[in-house]
Amino acid sequence: MANNHFWIKEDSDGKITEIVNHYRSVKNKELLLDRITLYIGGTYIVQPDNKLKLKHRHRLCTIQGFIGNEFSWEGIKAKVKFLDTKRPGRVDIGDLRNIES
Repeated sequence: MANNHFWIKEDSDGKITEIVNHYRSVKNKELLLDRITLYIGGTYIVQPDNKLKLKHRHRLCTIQGFIGNEFSWEGIKAKVKFLDTKRPGRVDIGDLRNIES
């Protein structure tokens, strides 16, 4: 079970420039907390928690922008460019994770 809380930062034109996503997940009765700040131009990996959600899993991408409803995190998607194919796509912001080095 997952729960996301987020804050949106906009520029003077009202365009979304940054999303701070607080991600909470419960696995094996342990609460896992993670804070991810999504920036336009930042590079992230697509890693959905739902094991059945296979589309774009483990792909690296760069955020080009954000689209969708700013009142519900489920409605916001990130416009991305995948690094392996250089093709554009859309990804749920809850599926993006920082790249572990």
